[in-house]
Amino acid sequence: MIRLSQKSDIEKIIHLWNEAFGDSEDEIRFFLDSRYNPDNTVIYEIDGDIAAVLFLLEGNMSINGSDYPSYYLYAACTLKKYRGRGIMTDLLAYTKEITNSRSKHFICLRPGEKSLFEFYQKHGYKNFFKVKKVTYDFSCINQKTETEICNSSYETDVIRNKAFSGGCFFKWDKQAIDFAFSHNRFYGGNSLITRKGYLLYAILDNVLSVKEITFTNKFDLLDAVSNISHDDIDRINVLFPPWANEKGEIVDYAMITAVNEKSQNIIEEIDNAYLGLTLE
Repeated sequence: MIRLSQKSDIEKIIHLWNEAFGDSEDEIRFFLDSRYNPDNTVIYEIDGDIAAVLFLLEGNMSINGSDYPSYYLYAACTLKKYRGRGIMTDLLAYTKEITNSRSKHFICLRPGEKSLFEFYQKHGYKNFFKVKKVTYDFSCINQKTETEICNSSYETDVIRNKAFSGGCFFKWDKQAIDFAFSHNRFYGGNSLITRKGYLLYAILDNVLSVKEITFTNKFDLLDAVSNISHDDIDRINVLFPPWANEKGEIVDYAMITAVNEKSQNIIEEIDNAYLGLTLE
């Protein structure tokens, strides 16, 4: 039986999530405490078991200056003993139905593995969001600059919307963006915010990986990075929006499906859309 979640389902959801992704209970509760909404959590129940679950996070697709209420589909998973029965197929179909009934237009998602792109394609999702991968040698940063650093409560949503307003992108509200910053810190990452923009990053194995950046050019990026104290950084890996004026490799990043004919017509001719924050 497919139904919307209830708060009494949380312990079973934690068990399922842990089995599927290997995250600890603390990690799972960190998400649930902030982002869990029973009405936006779809489950498949079999004989009292929660066999599968997925979460719908609210946002907007910003297309040519117009915003279309949409969902981002997150953490879809199935208990091992129920896999191979088409359960997730049924959940995806049901999710499209309720998305349309709620007057929303699109569902977006980022497959957790490359092999899952093909799975979602079979269910009406298309490659839509791209990123431009660029790598810089850290040695190009000579000295710390006088970049003005802002506190973490600065208007991150205003910064983000202004930076990406010239393109097609998934627009999060401030609560969602602030959670993404907290989520990144929870997993050992950090952020840096200036009056020109922000970057969300993590440092691992001598590599500074920038998960999202709103600076318009590499010079603002490098100025900001010069304020990060870390002696062992060898290089900087950046995921830019696909339209960024930098040389790099453009790769498929995430997918979208339209839930009705009108929505399908809206996205038909669009290319180089940007998703960005995905709570990884």
